[in-house]
Amino acid sequence: MVQSPVMEKRTSKRIPVRFNASITFGNKTYEGHVKDISECGVGYLTTSFDQDEKDFTPAKMLDLNFTAPSGETLKLNCEVKWFVRKVPNDKELTLGMRVINPPWQYKKCLEDLHTN
Repeated sequence: MVQSPVMEKRTSKRIPVRFNASITFGNKTYEGHVKDISECGVGYLTTSFDQDEKDFTPAKMLDLNFTAPSGETLKLNCEVKWFVRKVPNDKELTLGMRVINPPWQYKKCLEDLHTN
């Protein structure tokens, strides 16, 4: 398997998950799910994308909200690092994001996933 340049730059291993989630910036919200998480980043798949892709340009800051397996709602401040839209005009868009100053609840979530 050939790794993408993005994967080669990762400093921590991602854990595959599926948490219903939403991303918000300004007055826009996009539903979807977290597809993987790591100490430093999150992979996110939108399922309600219907706007211009420039909403997700690299360096854009947004809020990611999801419910951890513990039942706790987490709100993370994230920076878009990259995005991929596989099919033009599709409602699905995959984002790679860096978590800015991860809160202890997020770190606890990762710890719990590593031990299970």
